[in-house]
Amino acid sequence: MFIHLQAKPMRARIRRLDKGEMHTGFIIEHGGTGKVTAWTSAAALRKQLGDFPWLAKLLKDVDFKTEQVVLVSWMSSGPPEGELRSRSSTVRGKNVIDFYVDPPKGARFRGERARLGAYFFAIPRDATAIYTPEP
Repeated sequence: MFIHLQAKPMRARIRRLDKGEMHTGFIIEHGGTGKVTAWTSAAALRKQLGDFPWLAKLLKDVDFKTEQVVLVSWMSSGPPEGELRSRSSTVRGKNVIDFYVDPPKGARFRGERARLGAYFFAIPRDATAIYTPEP
């Protein structure tokens, strides 16, 4: 008997991590910069961000042998605000995950307020994450 096991598609390997009781000040300090920061170890992440109690919950399900953690810092204007989304592709043989803000459909006037975001994701260790700002 022969069973062919296929690796999960890239989309299924992108997981948003539960930040638990993250302090609002962290989001204000790290959100809205329009960039992606990646860490390949828990020690490196704690060294750069600090050893917050909520980090233990965030990191408990991350396997750093096969995954890395990325912080996607983004901003949208509203109301209504856009939503953070991702798309994956292969560019010159490398996996690329593009995080972007999907603007609301049909909204004509926006810009009365800003929505800052700082979301953590676990992605494959061999992938590169990028951020494309909202048009």
